[in-house]
Amino acid sequence: MLTLNKYNKWAACKKWNLNYIKEIAGNNIVPLYDDKPVSYKDGFNDAHTKMKLGNYVNYYNKNLPITTYFYIT
Repeated sequence: MLTLNKYNKWAACKKWNLNYIKEIAGNNIVPLYDDKPVSYKDGFNDAHTKMKLGNYVNYYNKNLPITTYFYIT
């Protein structure tokens, strides 16, 4: 089912952005994973690094476009 523009007026669409998430959870430490191939010997399930969510949002906003992607799980 395709719903175009159906939820644009939903309050959460305006409120839930990276700055809002930073405001409510910026001090939480989150694991970050990158998109580089790894071997099981390297601990492929291990996080590449950990960072405060607020610092990650700052990094993300400052470094656009990003060439190395980090994923938060």
